[in-house]
Amino acid sequence: MNSTTTTIIVTLLVIGIAGAIGLYYYRKRSLVKLFEEVYMNAHQIPKQNKKSFLLLMFKESLSKPKDKSKQPGDNLKNQKFVQVQMIQMNRILKDNSLAKDKVTKRALLILADYEKWEKEKTNKAS
Repeated sequence: MNSTTTTIIVTLLVIGIAGAIGLYYYRKRSLVKLFEEVYMNAHQIPKQNKKSFLLLMFKESLSKPKDKSKQPGDNLKNQKFVQVQMIQMNRILKDNSLAKDKVTKRALLILADYEKWEKEKTNKAS
């Protein structure tokens, strides 16, 4: 290998690593922004329904609507839909093996991350 090839390979490697680091910080920043929005809205929810409602919010934010004219949170305006989903989310929280699809599993992971973030936030404030 000559020096030109080595230089190109090293440059591409550095650009790839810098891109991966940038993507990591971008995702982390957007996740923290989402957590802060949820934290501000979570105080309006009764304590017994908080975890199931948070799981529902995370699941709705992750799901993409089939109809592009709809927004991801449009289903949350329907009271019957919310009640049925809250019951389902409560069952999923009691038994994580009931979560079969990718969106629900990802929402459970985000909920766990949110709970860690919330605990850190309350510990910093104390």
